[in-house]
Amino acid sequence: MIHYLYSTFYEATQTGVPLMRTMWMEFPDDADLQPIASQFMLGDSMLVAPKINAPDEFLDSLGMQVVDYMLPQGYTWYNYYSKKTEASTSANGLVSRNVPDLEQVVYIKGGSVLPILLHDNCMALTKCISNKIRLEVYLDSDSKASGQLYTDDGVSFKHETDAAYALVSFTWDGSSLNSARVSEDSKYSFPGS
Repeated sequence: MIHYLYSTFYEATQTGVPLMRTMWMEFPDDADLQPIASQFMLGDSMLVAPKINAPDEFLDSLGMQVVDYMLPQGYTWYNYYSKKTEASTSANGLVSRNVPDLEQVVYIKGGSVLPILLHDNCMALTKCISNKIRLEVYLDSDSKASGQLYTDDGVSFKHETDAAYALVSFTWDGSSLNSARVSEDSKYSFPGS
């Protein structure tokens, strides 16, 4: 997840668009989302509905908590943990779900490609920054998806002083995955290349 967040931080530095976005900011034409204050978008692909209410005694005994959320209409949504699709909620329709203690309500918007750093048994980012990256592709209703990866050495300011960074775009067009280095002027060399 760090590469998705890092890429979203890069977007914020270039555009001024915040990491955490209100629902109405990301979906301005959906009036049903304007009053929603209990969930947010993290970047343009990830919907997060945090646990904000204390569980009742029964749910607490089960190690669960109820979360209310709304999935914007017109999009395919994927549960981040199960990778299964879930239908958008109807207008003014909140979904209530009992969520286990070790899980959060996180959905990925269809049409997204998320770069995920593989870091099993690696607790320090600088020690595993050169690990392999898995691309998770979440298709939209047209079986397409796109995303970006921003990366640098993770420790220095060479991304500013020496253009030592890389920005790569990924697109799935329904039959093949394509990638292109967007930052042609940068001087970053990927580890192992």
